Amino acid sequence: MEQLSSSSCFISEQILWRSRISRGGALLLVSKHPTRRFMIMPRVMCLHSAAASHTPRGLTVEEYHELIETGFLDHARGELIDGFFIQMYPQSPRHSNVVRNLIRLLASNFLDVADIGPATPISLPDGKSEPEPDITLSKQGVYDHPGPRDIFVVMEVSNSSLDFDSTTKLTKYATSGIPEYWIIDVNKRTVRMLRNPQGNRFMYDEVFFKGRITLAAFPKKEMDIGDIFLGLPAS
Repeated sequence: MEQLSSSSCFISEQILWRSRISRGGALLLVSKHPTRRFMIMPRVMCLHSAAASHTPRGLTVEEYHELIETGFLDHARGELIDGFFIQMYPQSPRHSNVVRNLIRLLASNFLDVADIGPATPISLPDGKSEPEPDITLSKQGVYDHPGPRDIFVVMEVSNSSLDFDSTTKLTKYATSGIPEYWIIDVNKRTVRMLRNPQGNRFMYDEVFFKGRITLAAFPKKEMDIGDIFLGLPAS
């Protein structure tokens, strides 16, 4: 994931009988929201209830999907984390190069046994999060967004987002029961491999600089770390 923004909120106030969306000052009627009004402030979104002493409670996944269906987020790229819509900036060339390498490697090794999802939303059990990892490897034949029981591994390609991926994302994936999480550090050219979630952390946590690595679910299918960073210019 590329750099995140975390400075503002989408605020919604509960009102009766009608719903309006305010975008850049222009009010638009949204028939799918009969009791909710959304007011835009860029980059991070939270749901604010007037009946809750102005304490943000965050969007639910259902409310997030309603916003998507209305087209309100058509021009915003991001993901829902703990009720907040976190905007993601466009990928840098280094980031996109590593993502392409990963897709090629995964396709050559796992296409016959798993689905490969670049930037595919995944469903988490808290009801307030729907992250979009850079890469998800999941069971074949899952119709909906894959959940922890469907997923073999999620991968985040970290450049400017390394801190977020190593803290907020790590905790979220562990508490949700994601079995394996890779953090690919573009700048250091390392793969941090995390397995065996327990509570808010992973019991197995190791960083690899070189050599061949495997997934816990497919221990006989190896990938060379050098191939992940193939073609990446010197820092």
